[in-house]
Amino acid sequence: GMEAVAGGADLLCLGDLGVGNSTVAAALGAALFGGRGADWVGPGSGADPAMMARKAETIDRALAFHAASLGDPFEALRRVGGREFAAICGAILAARMQKIPVLLDGFVATAAAAVLHRVNPSALGHCLLASLSPEPGHAKVA
Repeated sequence: GMEAVAGGADLLCLGDLGVGNSTVAAALGAALFGGRGADWVGPGSGADPAMMARKAETIDRALAFHAASLGDPFEALRRVGGREFAAICGAILAARMQKIPVLLDGFVATAAAAVLHRVNPSALGHCLLASLSPEPGHAKVA
């Protein structure tokens, strides 16, 4: 992720486009701030109630499985976030070091940024939210 701004930039805009990323963002949010999967999931890209229940169950199982290791935000990122979320964190850090402002668009980018906030609340001083999705977890991490 740090390579995203290796050539310099005036502004970095981070977002995502992918299937399943809101589930990962919800799991990461729950790992960082507490709660159950049902507290964090929403309709996503048209998910029906049965799909939302499966998402919540999946999140709860992941949180239970990794419970002993979720106290460290970077370990939570590694265990329930994954490479894409780590890349977003890296891009945010690189932008911070180069004094490049960042716009966070959507639940996924905001959840990834929340990892850095949990490590150091001032780490996101160069970031602004570009949008707020209807996902209930997005408002929580924002």
